[in-house]
Amino acid sequence: MKTSKYRNGEEQTVETYSSINEDLREIYLIGDISEAMSSAVIPAIRQLDQSRGQIDFIVSSTGGDVDAGLAMYDAILLAKNKTACYCYGICQSMAAIIIQACDQRVLAPNCRYMIHNGSIGLDCSLDEGLALTKEVKLLKEKNLQILGRRAKIPLAKIKKLCYSTTYMSAEECCLAGFADLILEIPRKRR
Repeated sequence: MKTSKYRNGEEQTVETYSSINEDLREIYLIGDISEAMSSAVIPAIRQLDQSRGQIDFIVSSTGGDVDAGLAMYDAILLAKNKTACYCYGICQSMAAIIIQACDQRVLAPNCRYMIHNGSIGLDCSLDEGLALTKEVKLLKEKNLQILGRRAKIPLAKIKKLCYSTTYMSAEECCLAGFADLILEIPRKRR
């Protein structure tokens, strides 16, 4: 569990859930993307990658820490085995970046996908702020490159979508090329 201080000064508790199901070869990324999550997910990826078979990621997240997210993105990208992500509920911000590392990106029918340029809060010296501003610009460009790598729309359009914070349905997300498939709901249950 992580406690974050929001701009209005109120504290809000955000639960982060990451675990591994070795039998199913699944890794769960539920909740806030954080250092705690990446410290559990990266070893899980490396552990499952020691044997053959697809590694599945179950994702439901509003996003979070960019550094932790990019660490998980790189770990997924560097896996020797095929990877697939299955997004339920929400896949937003940094989570939308992380899933781009997977070979197959699958959304549940009601999943909401969101991309934006991120946000930053500064409480530092002017020199630190200037250095951080430069770093944030570099990270923004890196995230745009990641989104554009497999997209079906031009990078200029992706930049515009990120600038205005854009929410998409599963269908819109697939049309833009940010996901590959939408899960089908079975007609009859057993």
